[in-house]
Amino acid sequence: MRNAIFGLMLCAACSTVGPLELRDTPTLALTELRGQADSLGERIKRGEPFIVRVKAGDEVPLKVTVEIPGLTFLPGQNTVRFDRDVFLHYGAGKVHVSADGQTWAEMGDFKAMARLFGLGHGGTFQVGTGVTAADGPIVSVKVTAK
Repeated sequence: MRNAIFGLMLCAACSTVGPLELRDTPTLALTELRGQADSLGERIKRGEPFIVRVKAGDEVPLKVTVEIPGLTFLPGQNTVRFDRDVFLHYGAGKVHVSADGQTWAEMGDFKAMARLFGLGHGGTFQVGTGVTAADGPIVSVKVTAK
């Protein structure tokens, strides 16, 4: 299931921001998904659309792995906390994202997603190194967007 959703999320396209025809599409709360991985995976395989509503304050694990020449970030786990409601529409081999459940952008269309969520231009990417008494040597990464 995770691989199917991840694969769909990586689909980049040249879509724009706009409405989707979602009549009779079931909506599930993020908190309802635990234990439904198999049934949701089957739903995706059959091409049956559904919407997941993520409420402000919901948290999900974030697993990051990066492999580049000279170093590998070992799989680790952090937590992502959503500061606003977000809707995810799975269907027709694509994933769409919305802030209001009415206007959608295709996942992977970063310009459309930035416009949809009101992200401006610019931001920062910082990498730092240090040593702490508790952890010893540490590498820190911070990403911000405007």
